[in-house]
Amino acid sequence: MLRNVSMKPPRAALLLGCVAVAAGCVPRREPPPPPPREAERPAPPPVRTTPPPPPRANWQDLPLTPGRWFYRNEGQSALASFGPAEGAASFIVRCDRARRQVTLSREGITTGNMMTVRTSYSARSLPLSIQAEPLKSVFTSLPASDRFLDGMAFSRGRFTVEIPGTPMLVIPAWPEPARVVEDCRG
Repeated sequence: MLRNVSMKPPRAALLLGCVAVAAGCVPRREPPPPPPREAERPAPPPVRTTPPPPPRANWQDLPLTPGRWFYRNEGQSALASFGPAEGAASFIVRCDRARRQVTLSREGITTGNMMTVRTSYSARSLPLSIQAEPLKSVFTSLPASDRFLDGMAFSRGRFTVEIPGTPMLVIPAWPEPARVVEDCRG
């Protein structure tokens, strides 16, 4: 015998179906839009800092002042001048044979009162005098026997001449200044 079994869905399934239908009828809620972002600011430009000045170079590593030495024997004086071939001398070593005195001179005028000459062996600050004629220049004088002149003549490759208010001269130690000193001693 067949029993008449009704095909009733179980209650749980019916309930689940109703919930699904009800869920389909409710409009789907969109998540709220994200809060507005602040306007993007461009990245600040990198801060440019001025690099510290390079350490003062060792004077022996500085480039030489452009020019060359020229020697002249003028009777009672001998002269070695340094500078460009076509221009006025930047630095002069002159011998006054009668007085046995060597004069170091530099073109131009300064407000300073000392000339510092630096060699491989030592440095010396020498008092300056001013000459207005024939060309404006400053000068200092030393006895021809002064051993500092040997230090200039035999400095390792170069020596400097520094006067406040003027560019430093980095001068090659060529034979011409040594010849002037020897002429003055002879």
